[in-house]
Amino acid sequence: MIPFQERPGIKTMIRSLEGVVLVKTKDSIVLDVHGLGFEIGCSSMALRLSEEANTIRLVTYLQISENGIALFGFANEEERDIFLKLTSIKGVGGKLALTVLRSLSSSEIVNAVVHADQDTFISVPGIGKKTAERICFELQRHFNEVILPLSPANAGNGSGVTETVISALRSLGFFNHDIAMVIQKMKEEMNDDFDRIDEGQMLKAALKGLNKNLR
Repeated sequence: MIPFQERPGIKTMIRSLEGVVLVKTKDSIVLDVHGLGFEIGCSSMALRLSEEANTIRLVTYLQISENGIALFGFANEEERDIFLKLTSIKGVGGKLALTVLRSLSSSEIVNAVVHADQDTFISVPGIGKKTAERICFELQRHFNEVILPLSPANAGNGSGVTETVISALRSLGFFNHDIAMVIQKMKEEMNDDFDRIDEGQMLKAALKGLNKNLR
């Protein structure tokens, strides 16, 4: 018989939860879902969404390991995706990955990885130099898989290019409202030239604008 924690698909059983917040602490909540109280460790953004007595919906991830069962909550799919990428790195478990998402926003994580900024990750409690190096290296490989296809050979113009770049930025962990603000600013500043730039140029300019907003 396959041990319970190793059964295929078991980790995706609880993809989201909606209920009333019974208790809120500095790092978790208790969510009442039809009479069942779920204790959920939350990212900082998920905690900001949670107020006692309010009804909320969180994206979740159920982790079953040798250390037991833990339920983690996120404000959106982007946070959950970054959490899963972090936990795929050697030495980064669920609790440490959640600590990263409590200390840094998704955009700050992406910014640190893109610029190989190990010091940002070292500032997170529980992360040393070697782990910071691994995070930058492993996540940068993923981000490069998203960025590399956007080359001049695939250049185009109009809404198709914009949608491709928006999709890439979402995959990198940036939030929709931040992307929309930067794209709109680019349109205003570039005027007619905006429709003539290729995907690579637009992505580079958008990343520059998004990273500047983080400072």
